Amino acid sequence: MIRPNVAQKSSDKRYFLCFLVGLTAFLVYANSLSHQFTLDDPFFFTQNKTVLKGAAGIPQLFAEGSMQGFTGEGGVQPYRPVTLASFALQKDFFGVKPYPAHLVNVLLYVAVCLLFFSACRKIFREADVRLVLAMALMYTVLPVHAEVVASVKSRDELLAALFGFAALRVFFGQDRVSPVRSLISALLFACAVFSKEGAIALLAVFPLATVLFRRKQWRADALSQLPLLGIAVLFLFVRQAVVGGEYSERQSSVLENVLFGAHGFSETAGTKLSILGLYFRLLFLPIQLSWDYSFNQVPVVGLASPAAIVSGLLCIGFLVIVLLQWKKQPVLVFGILFYFIALSPVGNFLYLIGTTAAERFLFLPSAGFAIALIAGAGALLRLPLNNLQGPRLRPATIVFATVVVLFAGRAVSRSAEWKDTLTVLESGVIASPNSARAHSALASEYRIRGEQSGLLQDRRKWFEAAIAEYRASIAILPEQTFSHYNLALSYQRYGDTARAFSEYRATLAIKPDHDFALNNLGALYGAQGQYDSALSCMRSAAAVKPSNLTYQENVGVYLYYTGQLDAADSLAQRLLQAYPDNTKAREILQAVTTARGTR
Repeated sequence: MIRPNVAQKSSDKRYFLCFLVGLTAFLVYANSLSHQFTLDDPFFFTQNKTVLKGAAGIPQLFAEGSMQGFTGEGGVQPYRPVTLASFALQKDFFGVKPYPAHLVNVLLYVAVCLLFFSACRKIFREADVRLVLAMALMYTVLPVHAEVVASVKSRDELLAALFGFAALRVFFGQDRVSPVRSLISALLFACAVFSKEGAIALLAVFPLATVLFRRKQWRADALSQLPLLGIAVLFLFVRQAVVGGEYSERQSSVLENVLFGAHGFSETAGTKLSILGLYFRLLFLPIQLSWDYSFNQVPVVGLASPAAIVSGLLCIGFLVIVLLQWKKQPVLVFGILFYFIALSPVGNFLYLIGTTAAERFLFLPSAGFAIALIAGAGALLRLPLNNLQGPRLRPATIVFATVVVLFAGRAVSRSAEWKDTLTVLESGVIASPNSARAHSALASEYRIRGEQSGLLQDRRKWFEAAIAEYRASIAILPEQTFSHYNLALSYQRYGDTARAFSEYRATLAIKPDHDFALNNLGALYGAQGQYDSALSCMRSAAAVKPSNLTYQENVGVYLYYTGQLDAADSLAQRLLQAYPDNTKAREILQAVTTARGTR
């Protein structure tokens, strides 16, 4: 009887394990294939003018910020040209359709999980393959990944992890790093950081893996990692030249990041520890998951708060493990440090970013969590990591399988919450009831649906829902112009003029130069025949934004209504000189001429 050789058996086993990881990743997020575009997708894809140029716009994507194609404005903003280039190519091949976009995301996730599995096998060469499989399956089913896979915009996270794991896989693929492997790894690392800035943290993971697992050749590996350092420097230089500065959103407010409202060391440190605690909870107990964790879902707290104390003790515990188990449990140490290294660019540790916390920020760091969790469990059960065996293995396997099934089920249900914008926003308010932004975002979706509805009964229903959510947002954070202004707009559309007046004034009390509020308040005054007040508002709006043609036209209209015919005539003439086809200016001139003729 002819028996297959050992190499063939090993190869078959490897392919089977890869198939198991890939199939799990696909099945968990197969339901996202029917989803629509949601939330931030227009910024980076569906309404980004540069992306919609297709392949022809790719050179421009590398020369401008990634929001510029949507806003039309430069300045400090994300710089992720590789991600936007993938959207541009997708537009050429498949158009701007949700199904192909979600299919690409799911397939990328499958590839990410497979590369994570492969990279871990190469880095942890002495570990039992079943241990590495457990790490890969744990990473695959983490529910906090649902936002990244189910949200088309979050392809930046997928690509950064894909290229990052690929770079690690290539670099540590053999005992010795050849110049070719070093160069390929550097190119893959470049693709990672140009997909999303946070991937630059992986620069510290390469030497960490070398020190822990390749001590005998650390000098050779250190030299081979110089191209990675060169790529990091190049990226920072290019990014600085294109968008300038670090992406910290210094102009952000407490609404987006509560740390902007922290005062003193105790509140700053306590709130940062509280955010770390939130991330631990989202990974260990992913019961309540939300697209938003801004003010005041994560409140400002001091160092004496329970949240800060518990999180601080956990961090101290991790530090003790790292120091005491550096040589005895290198896989566990690697997982812990990988987590904190990957989280550092987005964790509000070193500098403040524009967001308090987000589940997508855990996508890359959670690889370290999966590694540390499995390695830590093995260490606690005293299972030899290089050859899993013993009486504790069977019950440990049962517990692990149960956790995987539960996490996979939660990931499926969380993915379902991203099927469309309304669903994800409504689920966000349930999961983050104390978030002012979650309530205001849902209110805006209700308001838009009310404006688009053709049935009076439906319009009233949507506007009533919008008003309730805006008021809930204002109750959480009164000093915010967004909800006050849009509440006024909702009252105006609903027909409640008195409350619209009140909310426009509340908006202007917070931000006197809010041009939209000034213009709309002027229109309300005009509708009630209070032309002097209307003219005053319109002049203020035009002074805030002189380039806005509509504001200039409205000034001309109310100059006419207040009887200032010469001033109205002069303004209309100036508008026609600048814009010869301006219809409103001609209407003002005709009205002025008629009024003069009747005197």
